[in-house]
Amino acid sequence: MRVDGRLDASAAAELNLFAAACGPPGQLTIRLAGLTSIDEAGRRALLRLREAGCRLIDGSLYVSRLLEETTR
Repeated sequence: MRVDGRLDASAAAELNLFAAACGPPGQLTIRLAGLTSIDEAGRRALLRLREAGCRLIDGSLYVSRLLEETTR
């Protein structure tokens, strides 16, 4: 799966629904190369997916840092 553009609360809800429909989280890879902006709801959604076993790849330095800050 690929996420592009802004990941806000509305898009995060759609992402969660789509990810759930894709099968077991451990088999899902989410490509974040096109993600340009993320709010707190989007960040929480990505962290929950990662904790469930999804692989998050190709995130920009901006996205990677936002996800790191949350885990500290």
